[in-house]
Formats: sequence, C-alpha cells, structure tokens
Amino acid sequence: MAGKGDKTASKGKHSATKGEKAAKEEKKKAPRSAAVDAGDFPRGGSNGLTPLEFREVSRQAEREVLFSDGVTGGGSAGKKKRRGADDGSEKKAPKKTKKKPAGNDGESTSADVDDGSLLDDDRLCPVQVLSFKRLTKGALVLGCISAIRDLELLVSLPNGLVGVVPITSISTELTALVEKAAASAEESDDEDNDDAMDVDSDERADDPLDLKLRFFVGQYVKCVVSELSDAHSAQATKQKKGKNYSRIELTLMPEEINDRFDRDDMCEGLIVTASVKSVEDRGYVLNTGISSDRVAAFLPTGDAQAWLERWMPHATELRVGQLVEAVVTKITDDHRSLRLTINPAVVAQATAKDTFKTMASVQPGQLVPATVLKVWDRGLSLRFMGFYDCSASLSGLGLAGARDASDIKKKYDLGDIVNVRVLYVSLTTAAKTVIVSTQPHVLALQPRPALTG
Repeated sequence: MAGKGDKTASKGKHSATKGEKAAKEEKKKAPRSAAVDAGDFPRGGSNGLTPLEFREVSRQAEREVLFSDGVTGGGSAGKKKRRGADDGSEKKAPKKTKKKPAGNDGESTSADVDDGSLLDDDRLCPVQVLSFKRLTKGALVLGCISAIRDLELLVSLPNGLVGVVPITSISTELTALVEKAAASAEESDDEDNDDAMDVDSDERADDPLDLKLRFFVGQYVKCVVSELSDAHSAQATKQKKGKNYSRIELTLMPEEINDRFDRDDMCEGLIVTASVKSVEDRGYVLNTGISSDRVAAFLPTGDAQAWLERWMPHATELRVGQLVEAVVTKITDDHRSLRLTINPAVVAQATAKDTFKTMASVQPGQLVPATVLKVWDRGLSLRFMGFYDCSASLSGLGLAGARDASDIKKKYDLGDIVNVRVLYVSLTTAAKTVIVSTQPHVLALQPRPALTG
C-alpha cells in the first residue's frame, strides 16, 4: 500500500512540473502575440517598420523624386561624370558652411547652410559649352556674318565655330532671283541681240549674285544647322594647318527658322526673322515663313530708314530677298497681320511682352531677363519666363579669366536678375539645351570690333 502511495505522489509532482512549464511557455508567447497585434492595429501613429526599413524606404522615395524629371537619365556613373564635367564639378556640390563668431570659450561653431543654389543641383541646367560635337542638326543658333563671298556667306558662331550659308539657303525670294538670272544668262549666250544686252544692264543694278548688296559684315542672323560633316578628306588642308576642320552648313530661310514657332506665342517685342517679299509705295511686304497660317507682315518705310542709315548708308531701300531681324510692334486680325520695325535701337532693347506657352517658340536673338539659380566654377545656371532653364559659360559671360565661382560672384550672384540674349536652342535631344550670353556687344547686337576692324 505504501508503494502505491509513493507512486501516486510522484506522478502528482511530475504532472505539476509539466503544468508549470506550460504556464511559463504561454507567458513567453503572450508578449510576441501582443506585438503582432500592435503591428496589425498600430496605435499612436506607429508604421510597423523597423528603423532600418523606414530609412531604406525614405531613401528610395527621395531617389524617385530626384530623378522623376528624366534629366539625369538612369544615373549611371558615366553619366554622372559627364554631367559633372559640364557644370564644373565631378560630384554634387557640397553644402557650404557658415561659421558663427567665436563664443566665450574661444571655439567657433559652424552650421550647414546650403546657399549655393536656389534649386537642388540635380534639377539645374548644367553649364554647356558649345562645340562642334555638341551641335545638333536642326538646332537654332545666333551668328554674325564674318565674310561675304560670291556664292556663300561665312557666319561666325559662338566659341570660334564658323558656318557656311550657300546662296540658295538664304531666302526663297533670293533663290528665285538667282534661278531667273541663271536662265537669263543662258538665253543671252544663245541670242546675241540688243534686248538681251538691255536686260543684262538692268540686272547689274540689282545683281542677285552680289550678296554685298543685301548683307554686311557684322550683321547678326539667326541660323538653322542643316548639315554637319567632318572634312577628313581634305588632306591638303590638314597638312597645311596641322589640324582637322569640320564643315557646318547653315540655312537662313525664314521658313526653316520659324517652322516650330507657335502662332499663339506671337506678341509685341518678339524678334522675327523675315525676308523682303516685295517693295511697295509705303513700305515692304515681308515673308516670315510661319507655317500655321499665312501671316501678313508689313514694314513701313520710315521704320526701315534708320536701319539703312546705320548699316547700309549707300543703299536707298531694302531689296527683294534681303533678310532682316524685325521686332513686332503691332498685331491685328487674330495674329494674321503684323507690323514690324527694324530700327536698330528698338531691336537691341526689345523683349517679348508675354510668356511663351511652349519652348518651341524660344529662338536665338531674343533678349530675356533671367534669374541666376546657381554659380558654378565654369558659368551660371539660369531660368527665364519662370519655366525655361538655360546656362551661360565663362566665354558667354565675358569672364574667360575667372578661376572659380568666387571670381564669377564678383559680378553675378545667386538670385540676381540679369538680361541675357539667347545664343543657341536645341530641342532635338532628350535634354533640351538653351545657351545664353551677357556679353555687352551681344546684348547690344553690335558686331565685335575684330570683325569690322
């Protein structure tokens, strides 16, 4: 009997020990289930993420915001280096530190203050330096006539580039006159009579092949890049000069220059390229080449006289086929009728009265006030009309000798509003490029002294 009692007691102790262990395990599991419940139904704004997970999500969201505009592409190391080479820095510009005055203990304290730009560096337009490799077919560029040849014009472009304009790429009116003169020359070879001689003598007074009757050295013209080719085959040229030359072919045709212009952006103060279509009693009918609808443009005789006296004093009137850069002074009949002026003083100071609705209406030669968003070591990033980003290199600022941003800030500082003239517009690539200049002679549309002597 005693043996059975001892066995029963030992079984009771064993079962009690199992019960205690089970209770302890339930107590350990209780906090875990509570934590899970708290994660499923958080209180007090908890997000259910660990600090490490929250940090990773924040970084990913910031990355998507920075690169959502597509300017920086995939963010590869090569592209980042290339971008840094353009704007003068290989890495993102570090935040500048402003030191506070030393306290009583003699130690100076510093606070990180990013006063280097008005926008994040990744959203700024990088400084672009125009070169042959950067030129794109179809781009618009402001040039200055540097030489007048028999059948072509040489045009000086920014940064020492030179383009060629064939006589048949100037205006449709001049091309028609050239073709007519060529046909008359063939007829005069076949028919030797007095009438043919009379026609020849009349045409000499306005010889369409004599480009000096319609252009002058130092004249500013808007151009479209029509062809780009490397002259590797010119072995004689390479041996003589010791370096390769590339050919840049341009066109001055108003139809090409104003092809993308939005008629709704036509406003007073706009500079428009036009050719003389006909000479009338009270002025000139001009061809603007705007393709959306036929736009009639008229230049009164009085508004052309100041230009003739300033640039071509030996001429009494403009000639058919001649190109002019004219300012819109009046718009009537639902943007279908324009009144223009080519007075040099008015053209040099003209600014568009309205903001362009589309970037396609931005053209070289236009004067615009721009805000300085960033001062780089190699130039400025700016914005005009509140939407359109542009850049100015050291040469465009007239600061070729500047060593770094501190030298540039002696003349241009963050937030300054400065007048700039558009030099180059390329909308044919994913990254739209607008290059501007603040050079005094460019702002005044005056030829460089080196061109005119």
